[in-house]
Amino acid sequence: METLKLNRIKTVVATSSIKEKTAAIFEQYQLSPLFDVIVTGDQVEKVKPDPALYLEAQKRLDMPSQSLLVLEDSVTGASAANSAGLPFIIIPDNSSNSTIKIPDNFKYMITVLDSLESVEKWLYRNKCFDF
Repeated sequence: METLKLNRIKTVVATSSIKEKTAAIFEQYQLSPLFDVIVTGDQVEKVKPDPALYLEAQKRLDMPSQSLLVLEDSVTGASAANSAGLPFIIIPDNSSNSTIKIPDNFKYMITVLDSLESVEKWLYRNKCFDF
């Protein structure tokens, strides 16, 4: 998150959780300063795997889809990003020790990485930052 902020890259949370629950977590872990936009499940008609959360986030950012990158930890969320036409990277949640099956129809999936640290390295390798 620090790297994104240093590079003036806008950050968004698009969660199916309701606003009150999200706000409590953000307050507990002091996350609010890290994000420019927060979209919660009670702010859209349908939640993931429906693309509404991502479409609302894109609308609030007022940016074209090719300028966005979604980081997802679940197939459900990745399905939402894919349906929204947004490029995405999957970082599987390995806390359950189960293997995820990635559908063949993920047209907008860029790659699967094992950690957020790997995402930062990927961003640098692919020259997503100005320096």
